[in-house]
Amino acid sequence: MEQSKMARKQDDRNKAQAYVRKGILAILQNQAEITSEEIQNKLDANNFREVDVPAVLKQLMAEGIIERPPLSRVYVRLRKVDIDVCPEQYINLVQSGVAYHDWDNHLPNLMWAFENKEFVMMIGPASAGKTEAVRKLSELTGMPLFTFNFSLRTREHELVGRLDTRENGEIYFKPGVMTESMKAGGILYLDELPSAPGGMLLKLNQALDSRREITTDEGLVKAHPRWFVVATMNPLDLRGGGTKQLPPQIMDRFPISMDFKLPIDVSTEYAVIKSIVPEISKHSAAVRKGISVIQDLRQSTDLFYIPGIRASRTIARMIVAGKTLQDALEQAVINRYIFWGTSEKAKVAELVYSLIGRSGGY
Repeated sequence: MEQSKMARKQDDRNKAQAYVRKGILAILQNQAEITSEEIQNKLDANNFREVDVPAVLKQLMAEGIIERPPLSRVYVRLRKVDIDVCPEQYINLVQSGVAYHDWDNHLPNLMWAFENKEFVMMIGPASAGKTEAVRKLSELTGMPLFTFNFSLRTREHELVGRLDTRENGEIYFKPGVMTESMKAGGILYLDELPSAPGGMLLKLNQALDSRREITTDEGLVKAHPRWFVVATMNPLDLRGGGTKQLPPQIMDRFPISMDFKLPIDVSTEYAVIKSIVPEISKHSAAVRKGISVIQDLRQSTDLFYIPGIRASRTIARMIVAGKTLQDALEQAVINRYIFWGTSEKAKVAELVYSLIGRSGGY
């Protein structure tokens, strides 16, 4: 009797799930995107409060019927195959397998900017996750990523392009990274933009205005409507490591500014590192201690260098590989300070050993 009652209840649940499945697809046919919470509210109005909506959504995604766009924590939408999203020759530039832990909730804002074509300036210290956030955007959108790293040695033709000669003597236009990204309609990532020489900033200013076009040796190049630009800079203080200011007219080309920070608590940074090095679960105590030491160093106001998340990641990998915590800290952190002299290295070493003990303890 009890088994029969349970069987009927399960059968009712299965029918409800099937009804909900049809309902979700019907909703999505009429709305391009909708949050799972809104779906749940619509179903609640029809007395399906006990149906596990996330489970239904997960099944539909597993079947390839719907997809989660980059705002993946809340949105679902019907899968639409757009063969024009990425030209075939740039498929290899679409990022994949990016381990990015969005601990500061940047991706939803980045995706909004992408969808509305509002260019983004990421401001934050080295190793705060700026590059990985952009790589994740490429992975989630299926857009090719064109990266350009500025320095005082970069030249305009590397960004814009120039006439060149083939082996057979034929003259042709060799596009620079920015020009190629404009034609392809990809994501252009301008790393360390303040390091760009002044002449390059003038060319960039031309491309980034509302016309989205640039004059090259090949002629006028207009950007594809999908073209999107993200730039980075470090804060202009000792801890941020910034080099110089950007002209106001260049800053104005990036309406969205995103403040990237380093984690301030061990648990958050441990979760970030675990997303990159999942094996740290077996070495949790040592890795957490290493992260704690690094975060203490970041609080110091008189050090020439502030270790970022990359230092925590390296220490974690060394510990997983069998190094002691002390060895990992010496090789990944302490030895770096010799760049500023033996007294600076000794000062950091003394601080680190006071926190872990001379032997490392792990």
